[in-house]
Amino acid sequence: MMKNKTITGLKSVAIILAGMSGIGYEVLFFRLLTTYFGDMFYVQATLLSAFLLGVGIGSMKAHRFRDYLFLSQILIALYALSFPHILIILQKTGWLALTLNSSATISLLTAILLAVPSLLIGFSVPLFSAYLKTTNKKTFKATYILYNLGAFFGALAVELFLIRVRGITCALYINAGITAIVALIIAFCYRDVQTKIRDQVEQWIIFPRKVVVALGIASFASALFQMFFYKTCFHIFDTSRENFAFALAISMFAIFVGTILVKRFRFRFETCMLGAMLSLAIIFSNFKVIHTSFIYIWNFGKFSSFFHPLLKLIFFSLYGLLPLMFFGAMIPSLLIKEKNIAKESGYLLWVSCLGNALGYQFYIYFGHTYFSNVGLILCIGLLCLLACLIMFGMVYLKKRSFILLIIIIVMGVMVCNWDDKSFYLARPGLSKKYEKISENEFSLYKNGPDSVILTGDLDDLTLFYNGHLSIKIISGNKVALGEIAVGVFPALYVNDHSDALVLGLGSGITSGTVASIFQNTDIVEINKAFAQIQPRLKKANFNIVNNPNAHIYYSDARIFLTAKNKKYNAIISSVSRPDYFAASKLYTLEFYKQVSKSLKSGGVFCTWIDSTMGNTGFITVINTLRKVFKYCAPHQLRRGYYFLVCSNQPLKLKSFDDVAISDKVKEEISNNLPLELINEYFAYSQLSSNIFRKNPFANSRLLNSDDLPILEYAMSKELRKPYIIPDIFFLYRSGLNIELWRDSIEDKELTIEQKIYKSGALCLVYPYGEKYFLKRCEEFFQLEPELASKQLEILENEIIQSQGHIGNEPILDALASFNLMRKNKVKAVKYLREILSLNPLDRGVHRKLAMIYESGELENKELHFKHKLYVDFIGKSAR
Repeated sequence: MMKNKTITGLKSVAIILAGMSGIGYEVLFFRLLTTYFGDMFYVQATLLSAFLLGVGIGSMKAHRFRDYLFLSQILIALYALSFPHILIILQKTGWLALTLNSSATISLLTAILLAVPSLLIGFSVPLFSAYLKTTNKKTFKATYILYNLGAFFGALAVELFLIRVRGITCALYINAGITAIVALIIAFCYRDVQTKIRDQVEQWIIFPRKVVVALGIASFASALFQMFFYKTCFHIFDTSRENFAFALAISMFAIFVGTILVKRFRFRFETCMLGAMLSLAIIFSNFKVIHTSFIYIWNFGKFSSFFHPLLKLIFFSLYGLLPLMFFGAMIPSLLIKEKNIAKESGYLLWVSCLGNALGYQFYIYFGHTYFSNVGLILCIGLLCLLACLIMFGMVYLKKRSFILLIIIIVMGVMVCNWDDKSFYLARPGLSKKYEKISENEFSLYKNGPDSVILTGDLDDLTLFYNGHLSIKIISGNKVALGEIAVGVFPALYVNDHSDALVLGLGSGITSGTVASIFQNTDIVEINKAFAQIQPRLKKANFNIVNNPNAHIYYSDARIFLTAKNKKYNAIISSVSRPDYFAASKLYTLEFYKQVSKSLKSGGVFCTWIDSTMGNTGFITVINTLRKVFKYCAPHQLRRGYYFLVCSNQPLKLKSFDDVAISDKVKEEISNNLPLELINEYFAYSQLSSNIFRKNPFANSRLLNSDDLPILEYAMSKELRKPYIIPDIFFLYRSGLNIELWRDSIEDKELTIEQKIYKSGALCLVYPYGEKYFLKRCEEFFQLEPELASKQLEILENEIIQSQGHIGNEPILDALASFNLMRKNKVKAVKYLREILSLNPLDRGVHRKLAMIYESGELENKELHFKHKLYVDFIGKSAR
């Protein structure tokens, strides 16, 4: 008896493990193939559809291979072990580069590579159901429950543990090991089954055509919702790759729950369709309520490493579990009787997989681009209604008229309450800030599965894409100076301005700047929706669309470099942050090596880092770059935002006047900064000529690679911290060290006093510059207090002479801070009182004055402390 229970338990374990490894392969193959073939929407569509079609064909033909489930599991494991090596061989032999020139060949190769594993994985559910049929009357539902439960845990285990700790290749090997265990259990526990199933009756239930058509239409509707659900998850939560695995896990869990409900309550197909329609209407008519609840809880729980993924799973479930549960219950609801279960279940799975694959393709190529979100939900509801009509006719629906009336009413409420603006700006931190934007200030552009949004008017434009805040393109009729500077920096480091490559078109500011300097500029953009906004941004992008020096390609950056096989004088990466799913692989060791090979002698590679990457992110990027390049000069463009210029030749910064810059670019720069200070802006933004020379955080273990993408996970942790203040002082230490500073500035004739003064004057002119000046000069004030005092006096006099007075609050605040630093309280009080004459309600000034008077003049201290409390109470402050 005990032995029979053990064998029965092992049979269940085999089904669960098969589900775990099956979905694990989908997650891992998706990561590997998008790395090698790109993240273009047609690659994603091919990946999802090819995998599902392979599973469908395997399910349909499984009954012909009922003796070979053990062998199919062995073959899956062997293929998984060889898969990374197949991709490496394709790359090294040049075959991969040949195929990457055409979207058709990429799609074909993707389908070929996925054909074997997906087809073999498709054998699992029908054949396990057939094997159990020898001991039970009804087995499909039991098999389906266990398989999808395993798939739920498998998707989470691969994403949350295996990839993060062991890397993608090792995760694939572990997955192959699990598949091998499944094969061993089959060999041990099912050895007597094969003889029995050969004796089973070959007769099977032939499903009426209306059942097949209804299931196909419902599966098509299910696929549309799955894609919309994935899109919702990326827009509302964040843009990391883990969202794909989380959404997939919720889908598997929904099928698990749906099958249990069919088994327990005997749901019928029409119940599933009506349930899907009603749940869609209820959830998305209450979209704002759910979203508000999410933001409220997110603000309390986002800083916990445990609570963050749990919170995601909970709210993923709120948006998708109910509809997916009803869609997932469709096949079990149709298998009321079982004869030849392998053939019957395989056939229905094939129909469902085919409908899903077509739905994926439709959504990516047409649905997202041409349908509004509310229109898509209504379309899904109508398809469910159509499936019911085909299956049961109007007579049945008349009996359910009351339920249909409720669905129509709730759908009507959803249409009235729906706001696309709220959906596309639903990320925490965006929704509250931009919820008051009028419809006239909101412009949406879509292509494939991607979205680009512009908010504001021509004098004040902000760019978003896929729910992700990008940049302030124009502010106060001024084009973002930092983005223009990113386009100018490469030209200041190279002698030959023949060929440049810009990775990421975006707003076109950087690309347009580069194209105005270099004779030939190639621009690569993965999101084709950006093409639609370029004519509107002529002022910002310097009319890049009509620039003969600019050539725009819509492709994946890595694929472009592989297929183009061209060398450049400068390669500039202006792509998204490393936690953005399509950009994450552009911060890896393999990509940096690929870039290095694509540079001409003396060429430079330019990229960026910012405070959102956190301590670990900063160190990881620097160390990964060190493995490829010998020199790296960091520039501070604004607070927390740094631009890195890397090369294998010593870096020497040229004068801005030595580079041919178009008049339009100069004009936009002069709108932000006086042209007479532009050389200082570039020269003194440089923190060091080579931070690799003195990097106290050098740690070869912190490397970001294709196989172990630690950077995207490090950023995910950093973004959950309440304050993102990375330890960037190694940059400051290398830049502010007096000797290194002297070496890093090319103008050797300047004295260190002049450098300090020029740097300070520049920073004070630039917006919020007093903060940078204070930080950059702090060490100098500590090392050379007498010299610093002298320079400060010169700076004060220069400002007064040039302006006649100091009426700028930030400058006054900075001068007060510097005088406090040199223990001159009298002058500090003077400047602080000048600020109060301009703004009596500056709480910060009252606080500083109270602190100054604390050592002696207690009455004045009490007076300013009361003023500060008064300002706090009335809630007014000019700053």
